[in-house]
Amino acid sequence: MNVQWIADVVRRFQTAGALLDTNLLLVYILGSINPLQINRWKRTKPYGTKDLRFLVDFVSRMNAVFVAPGVAAETSNFLGELGGDLRRLTLERLKSYLVESREISFSCQAVANLAEFPRLGFTDSTLCEAARGGSLILTDDFPLANYLDSKNLGVLNYHHIRQIMASMK
Repeated sequence: MNVQWIADVVRRFQTAGALLDTNLLLVYILGSINPLQINRWKRTKPYGTKDLRFLVDFVSRMNAVFVAPGVAAETSNFLGELGGDLRRLTLERLKSYLVESREISFSCQAVANLAEFPRLGFTDSTLCEAARGGSLILTDDFPLANYLDSKNLGVLNYHHIRQIMASMK
């Protein structure tokens, strides 16, 4: 894997669109309000402004950005942990993101009946269905990324991207 490989994957899914998993959406939303807060908050502490720049560039390259209700709910709940103005501002930014994105959803019954549900849970199972529908999933969740990769579905494991970015220093 190298930068060219990432660019090829992004280009291949540019028209179909992509979804950000919860942790990366948290970085994207919080960073859009105050990039300096990214590595100060417990949920986004492992990330920084370089990650934010990648995510902004990634989202801007997609013709369609999707959001799954489970990811939206998790993101909203986590942002609700923030205090004061930062909480209000990030939730307002999340609202804009949700309005600008296309919702991709499946019934609870359909998701519960998916083979991967007992292994991956509700939100990740919906992301599997989104990938089966042709969307690219950008995640930092190893079990989800490995599962999608094993099924030859569209996934970028953000940990691999970070390794590539670190090697470019």
